[in-house]
Amino acid sequence: MGLDCFASRIIDDIELTEEDEQAFTDANLCLCGGFYSGGGSSFRGKVYADLVFAATQMSISESLESEEVRTLSERLDRYAPEQLSELSTTPEVVSGPHSSGTCLDLQRFFRICVKRGLCLVAWS
Repeated sequence: MGLDCFASRIIDDIELTEEDEQAFTDANLCLCGGFYSGGGSSFRGKVYADLVFAATQMSISESLESEEVRTLSERLDRYAPEQLSELSTTPEVVSGPHSSGTCLDLQRFFRICVKRGLCLVAWS
């Protein structure tokens, strides 16, 4: 079963403004996509779920309200990208390893969500 994660203004559907979409486009993030995800404002959640949980003790397998996204982002930012990359090689992180550049892009994705007050919609 898959898991795609989408930034959204509301938790019940995927809704972004043109400005939101532009913020992700301008960031030029390089995160893994899935069948329905893979633009700047979405990513293949299954690829990063174990790493995010190992670093934050929070699951991206469930949709998150904007305040939960803020908490997740703050917890991810406790790590330098290189530290997250090292964490991605532990036995708890099945879908790794991830480069420090990818880890930085994951952090940047959530920072954009926080700055714009966005939720995370998990779709599987």
